[in-house]
Amino acid sequence: MRKTNKKGFTIVELVIVIAVIAILASILIPTFSGVIGEAGDAAAAANAKAAYTEYVTAQVQASAEVEENVVVVVNVNGEDRYFAVVAGQIQEEADNEADAMEAVVGAASTGKVNTKAAITGYDNIYTVTKDGADAT
Repeated sequence: MRKTNKKGFTIVELVIVIAVIAILASILIPTFSGVIGEAGDAAAAANAKAAYTEYVTAQVQASAEVEENVVVVVNVNGEDRYFAVVAGQIQEEADNEADAMEAVVGAASTGKVNTKAAITGYDNIYTVTKDGADAT
């Protein structure tokens, strides 16, 4: 009678386990990358709302005028994201700065945007003017 001393796994068993792990990873990685992108979008919108709320709160406390039609720029993971605020409400994210400015100006009237002016004390919030007149 032969006594077999079987310790460990065979090479075939190891290759099968590695193949199963690779298949699972190929299924899950695209799913997780989509979730990460959605989380970044939600973070950008939340940061824009927080920035505008902070601005409004400071203006109210100072008894100063609150601009309701502005562009809010937030930086998420090193990328600037642009949001139009129309009548005090954050709109969906704009594709670029020009689209956000057009959305703000379009809320008041039609026309071409020609300048933007930072609100004092807020580098990331600015009003937009059209044809030399204040758009708000």
